[in-house]
Amino acid sequence: MTMSSQTNSVDDKPLIDIDILALVQTLWSNKLIIIGCILVFSGFGVFYAKQLPDIYSADTLLAPAGENASGGGLSGRLGGLASLAGVSLNSGGGDKIVLGLEVLKSRKFILDFIKKYDTAATLVAATHWDKETNILYFNESLYDNSNKEWLVSESDALYPTELELVDAFRNRLSIAQNTETGLVTLGFNHYSPVVSKNIIDNLVVEINATIRERDVSKARKSIEYLKEQLNLNSLTELRAGLFELIQSQTETIMLANASPEYLFQTIDPPVISDIRAEPNRVLICVLAAMFGALLGTLIALIVGKRK
Repeated sequence: MTMSSQTNSVDDKPLIDIDILALVQTLWSNKLIIIGCILVFSGFGVFYAKQLPDIYSADTLLAPAGENASGGGLSGRLGGLASLAGVSLNSGGGDKIVLGLEVLKSRKFILDFIKKYDTAATLVAATHWDKETNILYFNESLYDNSNKEWLVSESDALYPTELELVDAFRNRLSIAQNTETGLVTLGFNHYSPVVSKNIIDNLVVEINATIRERDVSKARKSIEYLKEQLNLNSLTELRAGLFELIQSQTETIMLANASPEYLFQTIDPPVISDIRAEPNRVLICVLAAMFGALLGTLIALIVGKRK
């Protein structure tokens, strides 16, 4: 009985015995340390937040351009013949939207876009934008904006590589698709709201043109192949099917060339916004103050133990 009571008394004893009153007294007696840390880190937070350049965002709302592929009626009747001939009737647009979004994020598309619109310096050498003068400033040791030339050679480590340009572009690009409606929101962040808006406008143009050219090229190759098969076959029914497939691919080319917004149509175009998207300076200052309070509390406890 005695051993059992002793065991219970040991088990019932808390593993950590914290004297709350002593802890509060320790913190209060070292309150100047805590306050000092809060003030110091808050000051650093304010200074750091002020050094960060403003970043502005532009975005657009896009919708699938509808049934941009021909041959919907032929897919059931001539689907087997088309597959044997290696011809796609493109009966649905959902897969094409997915393809377009993947192309939009691809390395080749981004590099071609950067080269065509000469945005390399804007991506990696720009430092900030002056709202009053609407001037975008660059790192003067990297890029001479007045002469539009790099101040470092391509062999220099500071010269941006293709992978660095792609990463810089992707980090600023945002793509979100609503799975229920199919609508796509395309956004881009930059120091200059003008640059953000122009890049979004150009991206929509280029992705439509890229997918359109891809489909037109594929349709022309299909027509060439189908014409070769016509010369090799004499069966009336087979030749009639081949003629319909040629007509379908011809319609694809005609519709593609007649549709500037071939893949995506703009529902809500981007605008030049004067409201910054980043940084959240208030949040930075609050986090800095919280870190200072945490560090000050830790130092106060260590000093209190030594006393």
